[in-house]
Amino acid sequence: LQGNHETREMWKKYGFAKELEYKFHDGLKTKYFLKAVELLPYVAVSPGQFMALHGGLSPELESACTGKDGRFNECLTKDIGPSTIWPDPHTGEGYIKSRRSRKAKMFGMDVAEAFLKSNQLKAMFRGHEQVKAGVEKKKTKGDHLVVTVFSAADYVGTFCIEQTPPWDKKRFSTPGAGNEGAIVLVDRQTGNAKVQKLSPARSRELASKFTGASCEDDSLLQSQPASRVSKATLESFIEENHNHIKQLSPGSDSCSLEKNETESAKEEARQILQNSKDREFEARKLIDLQGEA
Repeated sequence: LQGNHETREMWKKYGFAKELEYKFHDGLKTKYFLKAVELLPYVAVSPGQFMALHGGLSPELESACTGKDGRFNECLTKDIGPSTIWPDPHTGEGYIKSRRSRKAKMFGMDVAEAFLKSNQLKAMFRGHEQVKAGVEKKKTKGDHLVVTVFSAADYVGTFCIEQTPPWDKKRFSTPGAGNEGAIVLVDRQTGNAKVQKLSPARSRELASKFTGASCEDDSLLQSQPASRVSKATLESFIEENHNHIKQLSPGSDSCSLEKNETESAKEEARQILQNSKDREFEARKLIDLQGEA
């Protein structure tokens, strides 16, 4: 399915273009991948059971495709598709602004329930958002489900401990986000879903066996180093990563906001961190969203 990182702009910003240049010496360019990506759908449907998409519901998708009984091929257009790659769910009602972008919206559980019900669906599976356990379920009042599935274990972490990829030494970190990766297997006959998870260490081990890749001194099998947050204040951790983001985007500062926007963003971050069971993970997530925006 198409997502928000499948564009030339995102490939350039997030290192994929540099990786191709390093490995293939301009023999393989992003334009070839773009042709393949443009053939991918934005939404997949198992009629009567679930829908899958990268981000989530947008006002454009809701307006065009409510009451279609899951026949999104009749209503989904190239203009509407891109609006589905940025949204995240929230536990409240209606649409609210997103931390990712001024243009993006977050959709409430009432919006999800009404849309799923009108299309004779029980659940929505989506990715896009880091979750600590690899999978996170949100339930509507009518028992419809919005399930976030994030398959990249230890997000932006390195394959080999203390070895950053030579084509982009600033992009990755040691440790990464420390999250588990997950996939969900759904039996389309019964509708039963099974979650499979991988720890960061196990995912590295399996990747090594599958690809034949290895690290010096078996460093991929060691545990990740102690968290940098435990060695410094949360404020210094955020400031360090803010400077890191500015280095990745020279000439622009993604944190340049109006005074009222700055205060609002600070209060939102403060509330998220105060209510979080894992402050480090939520801090990393906030920083990632800031860089993406």
